[in-house]
Amino acid sequence: FIYSTESQSVRQVDSGVSVKHLTEEYSVGMTTIYNLKKQKDKLLKFYAESNARKIEKYCIKLIYYQATLQYLDN
Repeated sequence: FIYSTESQSVRQVDSGVSVKHLTEEYSVGMTTIYNLKKQKDKLLKFYAESNARKIEKYCIKLIYYQATLQYLDN
């Protein structure tokens, strides 16, 4: 499982998709799905924080790129 898939599967369980269906869709055992469901809050928090870090890194690169372009234009 990758983090986005874990997050997606947890949301599917919460929305009423059966655990059996998810085990077949993602080729994992029922225990895996139940463990993800038990750790839902931690998983979603981690996923949100990792996305925030990615966005922050992208913004820093963009600012650096813009500053470099301005320097080269002068």
